[in-house]
Amino acid sequence: IIDGAGRETTIDARVFARELLTPDPSISLRESAATAIIDGKPGVGWLECGWSTPYLEHILKTASS
Repeated sequence: IIDGAGRETTIDARVFARELLTPDPSISLRESAATAIIDGKPGVGWLECGWSTPYLEHILKTASS
């Protein structure tokens, strides 16, 4: 990753857990936990994406065809 100031950060992450949460039928939350190495130092990673459920269903359907 290179930021706007030109600084570079190296990240290597390994996802070990994923979860789909649907707090409301119109929204799907995809969450993932990872171990990470950030610039050579051990750390953790977390990714959370919120998707419109109909959009997510469409993407999943077209990705598998």
